[in-house]
Amino acid sequence: MLAHHQDIQNKVLEELLAIFSSGDPDRQPIYEDLQKMDYLERVIKETLRLYTVTSLFGRKVEKETVIGGYLIPAGSTFIICTQLLHLNSNLYPEPEKFNPDNFLPEACRSRHPYSFLPFSGGYRNCIGMKYAMLQIKAVVSTLVRSYRFYPSDKCPNPENLRLKYAMTQQFVDGCYVKIEART
Repeated sequence: MLAHHQDIQNKVLEELLAIFSSGDPDRQPIYEDLQKMDYLERVIKETLRLYTVTSLFGRKVEKETVIGGYLIPAGSTFIICTQLLHLNSNLYPEPEKFNPDNFLPEACRSRHPYSFLPFSGGYRNCIGMKYAMLQIKAVVSTLVRSYRFYPSDKCPNPENLRLKYAMTQQFVDGCYVKIEART
């Protein structure tokens, strides 16, 4: 998404340059640095909203429940399709558009806490969720400080990204970008 949205890539770089402005600018990020990467976290969350890793997950219904006026019988399995949830226009204005502002604090407060489930939710969510976010921030922040990303000829725009659903969501034809060293 950074390759396809140069303006957003530039904002990420600005945030990173501010965080790494003192000391060695080429140093590895430390935990405190990662906590300051608010805009980068919004970009990552928006990417996960559009291209969620796990497209489906199920839960066994332990007691009879009514959701949206529908009776869900005890003992049934409730399937949640995260892609449909994340592309719901009642939750995300212009849901097909890449917009990190969907994850501004005020936007998040206005939605149900389970309207974004890239790692599932509740007490059975992914135990590595916070670790994954720290890892993604560490890798992306290191790469963006050293390289600029552009769309490749194989994938000139995000509409060319075709998805397939297996245990996890995957790109059918890969996800190619051009990489150029920053000078």
